[in-house]
Amino acid sequence: MKRKIVGLFFCMMLITGMNFASSTNSFNEKNTITKKTHSQDYLLYENFSGTFPPEGWSTDWWTQCNGSCRPESPCACFLGDHSNSYITSKTVDASNYGKINLRFFLDGSYSYPQYTYIWIKIKINETSQWKDITPWDNPISEHLLPFLLDIDIVLGPDNSADAFQFNLSSYEVYGSNIKLYLDDVLIYNSHSNNPPNPPIIEGSSKGKIGVEHEYTFNATDPDDDPVMYIIEWADNNTEWTEYIESGEEIILKHTWSDEGVYTIKAKAKDLYNEESDWTYFEVTMPKSYNNPLWGYRGFGDRFSLLQRLIEVLIR
Repeated sequence: MKRKIVGLFFCMMLITGMNFASSTNSFNEKNTITKKTHSQDYLLYENFSGTFPPEGWSTDWWTQCNGSCRPESPCACFLGDHSNSYITSKTVDASNYGKINLRFFLDGSYSYPQYTYIWIKIKINETSQWKDITPWDNPISEHLLPFLLDIDIVLGPDNSADAFQFNLSSYEVYGSNIKLYLDDVLIYNSHSNNPPNPPIIEGSSKGKIGVEHEYTFNATDPDDDPVMYIIEWADNNTEWTEYIESGEEIILKHTWSDEGVYTIKAKAKDLYNEESDWTYFEVTMPKSYNNPLWGYRGFGDRFSLLQRLIEVLIR
């Protein structure tokens, strides 16, 4: 009887973000399950102990094995009787998360790594294309297996990952020299995220109507996540910026058309929808006075003599 996983194995390979940087160590049979004291949102957990393929999964030549599985039997396996193979998970709704993790254990053997291809792909919804997130070059050219893989996948805010799927596929030229074992597939959210710090606003506190003014906004994120800015200019205009690096300044320009006192409001938002508190910055737009004699110039359109006298005085 297989046990329910309540934690994570120590990761032998960690891939962060969508630009996957990886490091690989040899697998240690003594690795044990690491208990997690904080709660996690499990979107999918599959240990292949029930009906195969599991509900919602699809495959061609993969089956269920009760031997040669690590960390324990049963597991999903491909025993190399065809050149091509694939196994695809059921869909899960990840649209409420800015980042999720895909974790699974992969073991196997192959005689000719220079002729062996193994791909890992993801798909975020029914209309999207499969994205290759394989962290090694193909053909693999060396004996990588076995390992536990934990992939940190950034989806970003307001994502459309309502039908997230994972796919493992392989190709071996000779078709009979590869065996693969897949187990303990887990899709989860365990990202502990902190909101950005309130932005610092710098610029002039006094201005002129109809003149463009520059203001600098700068916020840092405790997790070093990229941030965007939401600025309310207090004249019924709101501005949203693109994401920039934490701590990087952004300069925005604004023009007020009416006199008065305006309180600029700004806050920062990170990739995972965490928002900072508002920062406030007061700007005064004083009255703009025109030379009162200009009114007489209009009056002088009808009284040319008076107009000339006024023009002499002006000079």
